[in-house]
Amino acid sequence: MADLESLFDSYKQAVFQKDLEAFVSIFDEKVRVFDIVILRR
Repeated sequence: MADLESLFDSYKQAVFQKDLEAFVSIFDEKVRVFDIVILRR
């Protein structure tokens, strides 16, 4: 459980500091993430 909390702390710190390198380092180099936003009117 401590490992998971450490991961979330690293994630939160990277986002708040807008540190892209720290954020990307959390993920495995083979991970691909896609985010789609659909706006409806």
